[in-house]
Amino acid sequence: VGTDLQRIPSTVVFRMDLDPLPLKTVFRNALKTAVMLAETGRDIYFIIRHMLVNGLTGQQWYDRARKAGIRFLRISAPEDVTVTQSQDRAMLSIKETSLSGMGIQVQIDAGCLVVPERYEPKNEMADLASILAADHNFSGVLASSNIWMGPAGSQRRGLYFVNSEDDETDVSLAMETVFLDIADTAVSQTEAVSDVSINKKRCQGCL
Repeated sequence: VGTDLQRIPSTVVFRMDLDPLPLKTVFRNALKTAVMLAETGRDIYFIIRHMLVNGLTGQQWYDRARKAGIRFLRISAPEDVTVTQSQDRAMLSIKETSLSGMGIQVQIDAGCLVVPERYEPKNEMADLASILAADHNFSGVLASSNIWMGPAGSQRRGLYFVNSEDDETDVSLAMETVFLDIADTAVSQTEAVSDVSINKKRCQGCL
């Protein structure tokens, strides 16, 4: 955005719906930028399919965005948005999901259309996932089957990872998980528990 706010038009649209969807870190930075612009009196719109907020601070930024007057327009697919360029402006026609049954489309005359950088995982990611016995998340990057960043599921015990999609909230949760897991392992090696049974048939997917 820079510091020269006078150069930024009065109406700005952020397109956060295109495939592949932006990473959480990109979404968070876009939300922070949008809030700053909205608090200067500009009209700010977000076009979304899913609102990606992460952790307590992510929710706080979303609430702040709503309070600042940012309008979130939800669509079902990128094809629900038609963009026509007219000189230095972008004319958008949007099939918003809550209005689709009424045959109404949202029309926006935007002085600035922001399309964030989108990450596409390389082909080698599948090979790396196979080596680590790990899963992919919806973006195609490595991810633990446990959304709270548990063990990677590797044959090598004690292997954890944080991928390129994770932000500071994920890293903090990952570190907490690692330390708790280490502590639990240390306790289990020094204390024998004889009165606990495990239904292996029911839990075999996570053992």
